Amino acid sequence: MFALKPKLILLGVTRHTVEEALRLGADVIVFDTPAFISVLDLPSGSCALTDADYLRRSPDSIVATARAAIGGADACLTLTEVALELSSRVNALLGVPDNPPDVVQATIDKSAMRERLDAVPQLRIDWTLAEDQPSFRKFIDETEHACVAKPVSGNGSKGVARYSRDSTPPDDGYPYLVERELLGREISVEAFSQDGRHTVIGCTSSEFGPRGEPTEFCQ
Repeated sequence: MFALKPKLILLGVTRHTVEEALRLGADVIVFDTPAFISVLDLPSGSCALTDADYLRRSPDSIVATARAAIGGADACLTLTEVALELSSRVNALLGVPDNPPDVVQATIDKSAMRERLDAVPQLRIDWTLAEDQPSFRKFIDETEHACVAKPVSGNGSKGVARYSRDSTPPDDGYPYLVERELLGREISVEAFSQDGRHTVIGCTSSEFGPRGEPTEFCQ
């Protein structure tokens, strides 16, 4: 698939990922923010590009920079959710097998994912895409229980919050995916998907610790 010495583009990764790529004999260029690169302590032999706006770069720009820095670009890899779509577009440009950009975009866009889940009766719940405070307020007022609001994009539960009828909708950050709160135990399922086959690699239960702090337990 690759030349004798593959040229890899790494977007927002860890030191271990870089070390593994170098161990396999690859030439590597790392795109990440200046603050993170400064503490990453990259191993010798890697090429780091500190770019605060690398997520705003076009795939053509990423590839051109890699070719200038390490003499080529064979594939792109990321372990960060925020760079998944960019990585898929870079690989599409390079002709490398990867998840298609439109599939990645659908999984990142929480409202698009919710629309697809509506096709399964057991997974259907009350929800709306709130474009502004009035539409957010309307959903809260019409919902019997509390609701949970999530930014349409993002990761790590950032910006996710619970709202009741007494709550004031957020001032900014729209649109939000707003869903009726589901009561019960929360289970997060982690899976690896390839070619339509899904392999569950872990389940996490979200509980509260003795001081009320959120805690996750792997199962």
